[in-house]
Amino acid sequence: MKKSFKFLTLGLYLLSTLALVSCEKKEDGPKAETKPVGTVNAQIKISDGAEKSEFVYFSFMKTKQVAIAPEKVKTDTDWDLAFLDINGRTNGGQSGAGKAAVYRTEYDDFEGIKSAEPFIADKSEWVLDKVQETTSYGKMPPKQVKDSFNKHLIKGWYEFDMSGGMPPKFIITKDVYIIRTAKGDYVKLQFLAVEYENKKLSAIKFRYAYISETGKNNVTPKKRDGEVILSEVKTGMVEEALKNEKVENIKILTIKKSTLNQADINAIKKLPKLEELDLHKATLSIDTYDKGFKDSKVIKKLIAPQNLEATGLGWFGYMSQLEEIVFPGTALKSIGNGTFSMSRKLSKIELPESLEIIEPDAFYATAIAKIKVPEKVKHIPSGCFFYCKQLKEVYLPKSIISLGDAAFGSCTELEKIVFASSTPPAFAINPETKKPVFPFNGLTWKKGEKRFFCFYVPKGSVSAYLNKWGWKEKDAAYFEEYEPKK
Repeated sequence: MKKSFKFLTLGLYLLSTLALVSCEKKEDGPKAETKPVGTVNAQIKISDGAEKSEFVYFSFMKTKQVAIAPEKVKTDTDWDLAFLDINGRTNGGQSGAGKAAVYRTEYDDFEGIKSAEPFIADKSEWVLDKVQETTSYGKMPPKQVKDSFNKHLIKGWYEFDMSGGMPPKFIITKDVYIIRTAKGDYVKLQFLAVEYENKKLSAIKFRYAYISETGKNNVTPKKRDGEVILSEVKTGMVEEALKNEKVENIKILTIKKSTLNQADINAIKKLPKLEELDLHKATLSIDTYDKGFKDSKVIKKLIAPQNLEATGLGWFGYMSQLEEIVFPGTALKSIGNGTFSMSRKLSKIELPESLEIIEPDAFYATAIAKIKVPEKVKHIPSGCFFYCKQLKEVYLPKSIISLGDAAFGSCTELEKIVFASSTPPAFAINPETKKPVFPFNGLTWKKGEKRFFCFYVPKGSVSAYLNKWGWKEKDAAYFEEYEPKK
């Protein structure tokens, strides 16, 4: 009996020892990361990367900055958000191997957003990172940088205040952003402040919280002073919908989930104090030869529908106060004849990468100072930038194969055209004379004895340009070669 008891005691001891060892081994293994619960107040110390002009990385899961080796940025999924001074990127698209993307909401009510579901369904509004140029304010003076960024994180989340000189102050807009993380979860994020130390950018403060992929939100779009928001208006009924509003006080008009015809646009053009028109979630149903917004006397900023594929004849022309037009999304493929012609104050426009065709006189007599033609465009047509008196710089991609008559005619302040291709584009042929046209008539080639205008072409291609265009050797004085970026 005693012997049996000893064996039983020994057996129990061995079992307990094995269990203890087993528990100890489990504790030695990696601990599963858990999402932080509730709102996290955080910051990214952008000053940490300022000296070497490096990105500073942040992990939503770890609730802190993380060190990511430069060679691992594109493969490591332990980071979600990063900033190079005030310019941000996420771990997705061309910035990283993660699943990240950004959605900018219409709300500033951080607490009211509980779910990502309505934003997930709005697929066209999600923005992935891509390589693009932006302005860096990490060191003075500001400089242009080209890298992978997210469009929503390099502009829109702040406004400039230049009253105190350089560096500028950044005033936060307080919009709430939905960010898909590197691992595919969703957080809501709201920027709070940009801080300075010794007049240098120091930190970006923000708050965020993980949210569910399903459920409803209890929020209403924020309204600015003088703003009216219309939704689900029947075609041809905008004027009727506006009867409930004090039209003389409307400065900003947003129309969503509505298809607008020319009668609707005419009603909009009658608003006496309208400065900003947002149609990015609306649809236009007008003919190529309809007037569109032509002759508007008050609109300063216009956000076109994100599903707009083509613009018609002079749709945005002769708009005497128009300063900025925005084409959101990636649907626009064609800009029609004279689309912006004679909108003399139009200075802000960014052409989407989807653009393939630009028709004659598209930008005639506008106030643009710098333009980058997208990579899919093949022809710069006749009169395209004719009489753009404030145009200083043009970038033409490798895809350009021909230049039309007076394409840059009378652009008297034009200082440079940058050609990306070593293969020169041809001058279009005049159908009547059967001879090549001249795209550059009326440029200011010299001011006094100094060269004023210059073509910038890839290294080793000046001779090819001179030969293609039938120019003389002395004309090489108007060319400079550059080393294309890899």
